Amino acid sequence: MYHNCNDNRTNHACRFIAIYADLSVIETPQQEFIFILMNSIEGITHIVVTLVVTLSIDTVRHCARFHPNIVRVFLFFISHSFVYSSSRLVIFFFQNQIVEIEGLGKVSYTFLMIFSVLRVYHLYSCVFIFTAFCVERFLATIYLEDYENRRNPTASFLILTTVFVVSVALGMDTTYADPVMSIPVKVIAIAIVTFGSGLASLILQKHNLDHIKVMEKQIHRYRLSTRFQIVENCRAFELLRNVAIVSTLGISLAAVGLLYSLYILSDPAWASIAGVIFDTLNAIVFAAVIILCCFSQPFWRDEFKAKLSNRRPIIVHPSSESIRDSYFADLSKAWNKQREWECRPPGRIPPTRDSPNYSSDRWTHSFTLITLALTLFASLFIMISGGSRFSGRDGLQLIYLLYEITCFSSFFLILVGIAYYGYRTYYLQIQANQLRQQIYSKWLLDRAVALQKLHREVNEDEEMVKAAKEKKKRQDEANPMHQKSIEEEEKFENVSG
Repeated sequence: MYHNCNDNRTNHACRFIAIYADLSVIETPQQEFIFILMNSIEGITHIVVTLVVTLSIDTVRHCARFHPNIVRVFLFFISHSFVYSSSRLVIFFFQNQIVEIEGLGKVSYTFLMIFSVLRVYHLYSCVFIFTAFCVERFLATIYLEDYENRRNPTASFLILTTVFVVSVALGMDTTYADPVMSIPVKVIAIAIVTFGSGLASLILQKHNLDHIKVMEKQIHRYRLSTRFQIVENCRAFELLRNVAIVSTLGISLAAVGLLYSLYILSDPAWASIAGVIFDTLNAIVFAAVIILCCFSQPFWRDEFKAKLSNRRPIIVHPSSESIRDSYFADLSKAWNKQREWECRPPGRIPPTRDSPNYSSDRWTHSFTLITLALTLFASLFIMISGGSRFSGRDGLQLIYLLYEITCFSSFFLILVGIAYYGYRTYYLQIQANQLRQQIYSKWLLDRAVALQKLHREVNEDEEMVKAAKEKKKRQDEANPMHQKSIEEEEKFENVSG
């Protein structure tokens, strides 16, 4: 709903509050029944989601079946259920007239604006998190041979920071006056991004399935870590496909309810009914995606059941998949340790606590943390200052300008960081390929030299054996006793015959 607009949504005091339904405008008992029923379903859904996430988040955090980067993206997604539930709980009190917007003056209004921004931010972050999954799997597909050995969190950290910054920027732009993009334009942009991410995920899945077909025919063509990464990619894309189908259908229905609530229905009562249906569908879709993700793996389901029924000790026997995952994890650790010593150039001193490591990505982490802190500070400042309305139009315009400069400059710097990271990774990949080619060429040369040496030694041994036989033959021929023994053997054979 729009607040303090006075039929002028470009007014600097106008706010878009994430309240899509209002109990005070409900007229008939049937409408009130639908309103209360939808609120009850939404409340139960939030309780279920909070329970599932609380019991599953520790299991997901220690998961060794997926790459740490995709686990971080998944944790970022499911942890937002607490943001969603808390913001909806606060808005629920204002939505059902339990607390008035102006009831406690600026305190209640500012409180509502903060959680309204969080609510809108959550809507945008849920959309862009699917894109984050696709980007992470895109990196896993590009660096197929050695991505399993890349445990650096820089890529996932930059991806999640970008999702956070863009979602906060769109959430602030939606909530406060003088928006850069209107809500229909944002909906169209989100639809384009979602469709592009879905298309990219299908292309990447087909690419990995082609690798699977080749691997089934020529299993020795890929190394063990590469085969493991291909299987992980297919497993992740299968999960993303199911999530995309559920979320697309649910979000489409919820978006129809939102459009009816804001733009199509002129009757406030039925517009509120459409709004509460939108909130309920949004909660159900979010819960379905969370449950689908948390229960997609058999081991996660077993752990959830064990934590849920903790009245008596239950022994959960590991499945074959969990045993296989543990085996691959131990094998990967041993392989990484071996490669660390094999690939270190001779004469290079290993980095210690006192020696600087100039090849680390600490500066990237520090830069990302500073950008994230600036964005958080700007977001809190704009929410408090804009929500309290202590400034005039010029002051608010200056605040919006500062926030947009901070937010979009941070986004630009993050893109620069991602570009540098990609260039640096590509350059290191080229160096690794050159080093691998040099090692292979040296191995071929050493093998050829060893074969020549072995062939020469075999020829020398054959010549020595031949010379020894000839020498013995000459000695035997020169010995009369040997000739006499030969004649006696011939006589004995004749008599026997």
